[in-house]
Parts: sequence; C-alpha cells; structure tokens
Amino acid sequence: MKLILFFFVIAIPLFASPKIITRDLVLIDEEIFILVENLPPCQPFTLNSRFTDVKGFDWEASSTYFANEDGVANLSQTPPISGSYRGIDSMGLFCTMMRTDGVPAFPALDNLNMEVTLSLTTYEKVITKVVKRQSLLPQVDVIPIEEEGLYGTLFMPPSDCPQSVVITLSGSNGGTGKGRAALLASHGVATLALGYFSFEGLPKNLENIDLAYFEKVFSWIDDRSELSGKIGLYGVSRGAELALLLGSFFPERISAVLAVVPSSVVWGALGNPREAAWIYEGKPVLPSAPFPMAKLDINRGKDPSDPFSTRHFHMMGRSMVEEWEPAMIPVEKMQGPVLLVSGGDDQMWPSDVFAADLAERLESASIPHNHLLYPEAGHGITVPYLPRSNHYLHPHVQRWFSLGGSRKGDEMASRDFWLKGIEFFRKWSSEEQ
Repeated sequence: MKLILFFFVIAIPLFASPKIITRDLVLIDEEIFILVENLPPCQPFTLNSRFTDVKGFDWEASSTYFANEDGVANLSQTPPISGSYRGIDSMGLFCTMMRTDGVPAFPALDNLNMEVTLSLTTYEKVITKVVKRQSLLPQVDVIPIEEEGLYGTLFMPPSDCPQSVVITLSGSNGGTGKGRAALLASHGVATLALGYFSFEGLPKNLENIDLAYFEKVFSWIDDRSELSGKIGLYGVSRGAELALLLGSFFPERISAVLAVVPSSVVWGALGNPREAAWIYEGKPVLPSAPFPMAKLDINRGKDPSDPFSTRHFHMMGRSMVEEWEPAMIPVEKMQGPVLLVSGGDDQMWPSDVFAADLAERLESASIPHNHLLYPEAGHGITVPYLPRSNHYLHPHVQRWFSLGGSRKGDEMASRDFWLKGIEFFRKWSSEEQ
C-alpha cells in the first residue's frame, strides 16, 4: 500500500499539463515575467507570441528554449537557443514581433492597446495564454475635447488638487498620439493629447500651423478648475521642434519640455519646404533652415528595400551657416527644465547633432537640461516593449524612409528613456510654480 501511494505521488508532475504563467492584464510599458512549468526536464520547447493589429495584419515572434531539470523555464533567466531574439530578455517575445507578411512596419494599435496570445505546443496539444496590454488605467478620467476649434483628449489621473498638465505633440504623422498620453496619465501625470494637424477639423498638412492655436489651448487650460495652469510639453520629431519653439516663444507659459529626436532649427512645411511650417501673427515664426536637396529621386523610397536616408541633407544644410543661424530655435529664452533625447544613428535627421547644439546653447543660458544620447538608436525611440522597425512608410509623403539604428538599439533606448521621461515629468509636476 505504501509503495502504491509513493508511485502516485511522484507520477503527478510527470503527467501534469504544461502551464504558461504570467499576468493577464498589464500596462503596455510594464515588464512582465513568463514562467513555463510542467515541461519535460532538460528538453527544448518553443513559445510563440501573436497578435492582430487594428488594420488586420498579423504579428508574430517565436523562440526555442531548454527547460531546466525540474521541467521549468523562467524567461527572465533563460536565454533562447534560437528564434526571434538573443540573450536573456523577459519581454523578448513582445518587442521582437514582426508582421507575418514580412513587410517592415510599426503595428497599427488602438491607443497602444494590444491582446497577445502566447502559445506552447507540446504533447500534441496547444497550450495558450492571453495577455491584454493596455495604455489606460480605469481610474484615469478621459475627457474628449472638440470645442472652440481645439481638438484632443485630456487624461486626468485621480487627484484632490489642481494638476499640472503635459501636452503631447505628435510628429510629422499628425494626429493626437492618444496612447502615449493615456500611458503617461496612467503613471500619474495629467496629459493632454493635442491635435494640431492631420486630424478632423484641423489642417491636413504640416504647413502654416499658427502658434495662436496653442495660445487658445493655454486659455482653455486656464479655464479648467482641475488644472493648475502649469504646462509642460512632450514632443517627438517635428513635434519636438514644435515643443522647443513653443517653449521659446511662450516661456511664461511653458515650464518644462521633453524633446525626443528633436531639431535645433525650424524647417519648412512637410513635403513643401518653400512654405513655412509655423506661423504667428500672419508671418513665419523664423526663416526655414536650408535643405539642399532639389528634389527626391522619383525611384527612391518606393520599396522598403531602398529607403531614403535624409541625414546627410540636413547636415549639408547645417554647414550653410549664413542661412542656418537665422533658423535656430531661440531656446535661450526658455525657462526649463529641458530633457533632450536623441539617437546616434538617426537617419531621418541628425537628432544627436541637433540635440548637442541645443544642449550647448541651453548650457550657455544656464537653463537646466539633460541630453540622453543613445549611440545605437535611430529615430524610433518611443514607448518600450512594442514591435518596431527601422524603416518607415511615411503616411503623408508615401515614401519609405530609413530611421537608422537597430531594432535592439531603439528598444534598449526606449526602455531607458521612457522611465527617465516619466520621472522628469513627475518631478516637474511636484515642484511649486
């Protein structure tokens, strides 16, 4: 009888079904840990991750691992032996997913929400686990704005006191970037995802954008009892150019700027550099920086295998000193603090060089600032733990561009910058005006 009982006890783990253990619901920027149990000891197994974006494209990653002698694998301690990524990375199956049709792209997400299915095939069975990744915590109030000619969404974390607010400014793709704003608010920072072009009711193109629009935004913020009137800006690419411009032209209103892959000068309109991108009181805010490229080669950028790299054209413009200097954004007028983020291999424009130029001028004006330079990254520094690409099909120009860097370089930069950016705004918002 004792012998039978002993056999029964040791047989349970041998025939128990494998399990994928991880959290079911997380913020999209949270690192999560995946544990696989009840595997054949010291044997290989394969895990797949898969999701479908809002445009209907399927994304997937897959890696093979060895279980330990107890039939367990912790992905935060176990490197894959082959597959989509190398080295130990608990989030490798999430950030290395690629479109199954092979087209390099960024996933089309609904406000940075995605539902990922993890699957493990063993014993001729498929074991699955669904992980829901979201940008918005339920306690954050969502307030759509479509009044007085303003368009956006205000995300308000719970608070008993009026809050500082950060305005997010998208780059040359336009829209409002609600996902980033929702995520920042989920970390306790009131955030306004603001549209300024390529949004219903607003200009279609980044051309002749009037800074008076943002003065209306400032007045709208002043009229909200839940907001203190203290304003910070978070801009990316052309949105970073705009953030620095607004901080320089309205230093009495803007008291913090996070500029990701920024420019140090004002450029012309998107796709039409002879026209101004930014105007105020009926005229261009500054002369546009020179872009010595007569026209794009009509045969370039039609295919992702032959993308444009425009870094060298921007560098050529920077060498044209007499035309360059009048276009420099007067950041010396800002009241800081300023956080600059750049990629050392940025091929859209040399954000590393531009950010260094900005840092030098901010230093000379004794404005608090910091420059986070990531040598292996390109133009794609953004929210971490997302699938990413180093090639980009521009939605307005309809050409493929090289962003530079590497997928891993961009991901590592994004993980570091994102935490520092959240802390930057938390510290700023907690300080008295």
